[in-house]
Amino acid sequence: MLACLQQQNCNRGGVKIASEAQRAIEKTGFYVLNEPSVSNIIAFLSEIGEIVQETDVRIRQDAKTYVSSPNEVPFHNDHPKVKHIAWRCIEQDKNDGGSLLVDCKKLISNLEETMRSELARVRLRCPELASMVPSCEYPLYNHETGQVFWAPWLLPAEVSLEQQAAIEFFSSQINSPSNHERIRLKRNEVLLVDNHRIVHGRAALSKESTRHLKRYWLSPKAA
Repeated sequence: MLACLQQQNCNRGGVKIASEAQRAIEKTGFYVLNEPSVSNIIAFLSEIGEIVQETDVRIRQDAKTYVSSPNEVPFHNDHPKVKHIAWRCIEQDKNDGGSLLVDCKKLISNLEETMRSELARVRLRCPELASMVPSCEYPLYNHETGQVFWAPWLLPAEVSLEQQAAIEFFSSQINSPSNHERIRLKRNEVLLVDNHRIVHGRAALSKESTRHLKRYWLSPKAA
C-alpha cells in the first residue's frame, strides 16, 4: 500500500514538473531539471513523450561515433523523428563537459524569406530510427512546422549556388559564439531540449575523461 502511494506521488510529481518543463521549452527550447531521483526521471520523461531509446554517452577508446568520442562534437540535431532529447548526468567531466546549445528558431526567424526558402529545398538523407541505412529524406528546414534538421555530415554533395550560400550563412550563425548557450550539468541534473528546434554540440574532452551521461530519445506521445 505504501509503495503504491509513493508511486502515485511520484507520477503526480512527474506530471507537474513536465508541465513546467513544457512551458519553459516553449519559450527557450530547453529545460534543466535539478537532482531528480531515478524513478522520478522516468515518470517525468514519460509525461513528455515516449522513450524510444536509451544510450550511455561516455568516452570509449574504440569510439566510432560522436557519442563515444573525446573529439569536438559539431552542432547538430539528432534523428528528426525524435522530438525531445534528455541527458541525465551520471558523472561530469572534471574540467568542462558542458553542452552547447543554439536556438535555431531564433536564427531562422532572423533570415530573409528567400533564404528560408532555399534552406527548405535542401534535403538530408538519414536512416530510420531502427536502421543504419540512409533510406529517408528530410528538409533542412520545414516551412510548415518550423522543424530544423541540421547534421553537416549529411548535407547533399550537390546543391544550387543559392542553396550553398544559404547553408554557409546558416552554418556561420550556428557556429557564432554569440548564439551559444552553455549548460554544464551537475551530477543527477537533467537537460531536456526540443530536438526540432535546438542544435547541440560540445568542446573536445580529454581521452581520460570520466564524463558519463544517460541519453533518452523521446518521440511524441500517441494521441
